[in-house]
Amino acid sequence: MMVNVQTEPRGLAGDSRQRPDIQVDLPGISVLGDVTVVHPTAPSYRKLVVKRGVEAMGDKSAAVKEKDYNGMAADIDMRFYPIVLYTYGGFHKSALSFIAQLVDSFDPLLSLLSRAEFRQSLLRHIAISVQRGNADIMIQDMQKGRLGENDHSRRAKLRLQWSPVQQRQQQQQQQCHH
Repeated sequence: MMVNVQTEPRGLAGDSRQRPDIQVDLPGISVLGDVTVVHPTAPSYRKLVVKRGVEAMGDKSAAVKEKDYNGMAADIDMRFYPIVLYTYGGFHKSALSFIAQLVDSFDPLLSLLSRAEFRQSLLRHIAISVQRGNADIMIQDMQKGRLGENDHSRRAKLRLQWSPVQQRQQQQQQQCHH
């Protein structure tokens, strides 16, 4: 699919610093999307999820994004899609609507993929990206835990003490000795 894609496009709302996460110029329409990844068991969502289900949490998050971006998108003749994803790998209906818009614009005559294969590929790539983000967060949290959450001076000293090259050399030396 040959389309123009921009991440975090600037200057869409005049002087505003507001910018969505993605702009995709499809044949006949340009769409904007802003991604949010929500955690269903977060304390701030727990009561809502227990009472009304995970979809209600996604609806709430999508409504916030729509309030922030719908006006801007309408002013520049674009369509806005909130893209709500769940940390556990699920896709809110807003994310599925964004994907459906991309798939509807896909011309299988110009590709080796069918529309169904293109859709599955998008879903897989997005799910993998969310899981990589989750893994990065967990790794960072573990690293903070090793250094002690409130030990800012120790972390600062470690950053100043070792350049990335020195850190790699130290890791290589440790691996050789084991």
